Amino acid sequence: MNTPFLSPIEKPQGLMLKLAYFFTRRQFGKVLTPLKVHSARLPSAFGLFYAKIGRLDKKLTLSPAMALLIRERVARINVCSFCMDIGRAVVIKASINEAKFDALDEYRTSSLFTEAERAALDYVTELTKDKKVNPDTFARGARHYSEREICEIVWLVASEHLYNMTNIGLNIQSREELHRELRQRILGLSSVTERPNAGIHEDAFFVQGKMFMHIHGHGHCDIRLAKADQERILAEGKARPHRWAPEQGYVTFMARDEKDLAPAMELIQLSHDHFAGDR
Repeated sequence: MNTPFLSPIEKPQGLMLKLAYFFTRRQFGKVLTPLKVHSARLPSAFGLFYAKIGRLDKKLTLSPAMALLIRERVARINVCSFCMDIGRAVVIKASINEAKFDALDEYRTSSLFTEAERAALDYVTELTKDKKVNPDTFARGARHYSEREICEIVWLVASEHLYNMTNIGLNIQSREELHRELRQRILGLSSVTERPNAGIHEDAFFVQGKMFMHIHGHGHCDIRLAKADQERILAEGKARPHRWAPEQGYVTFMARDEKDLAPAMELIQLSHDHFAGDR
């Protein structure tokens, strides 16, 4: 069962809630499910409290990238798929190192992480999994972080649990089902093969031995087009420029919900036909 236990409230009552819907739609392109399922059923003060967490994060002395890594680590341990999706979206929007984000599960061995980051993430992992911290783990963290920064790490763990438990308790999940549908539509194209976990990509798709698109996280599609098609699609506003490899013809399309599937497949079909030699 991938639907929330309570039905989303699509038409909010009251000025404050209507404003909350408006601003989250402007920021994320849609009204977030926790707002429609949870906050919409409570007095506005509760929703304002949740919103204040994000504003308080801006007062942290830890870097935004470190704060996101900590929140993502907690969300993965707690298996809050919705929070993991939001984390991915924030990383992309903030132009933070996605490779480090992708390698988070291997932080103890990956060369992308510093000793200070490993110490913080060990502390976070113990606190989240065991609900206690070994004195040696604390001491190692204290060698890298000030007393205030340690308290900030605890704040991030504690407040992330609030987000996680809200979503898990009401069965608010990620766009996993949307991802599966998108994947099946891509595999339904002629002669397409898939390579899961291809490097930094979650799923890479090939035709005639050439990778014509790949997916980072649920719904984040990087699609490779012929140069003329790329220029036209960007000019028409049907996709956004790719951050790392625009010179190779890539564009980025975010499939956030079911209505995005058709325009996503239009671009994917265009790419497929080009690399399959059908155009």
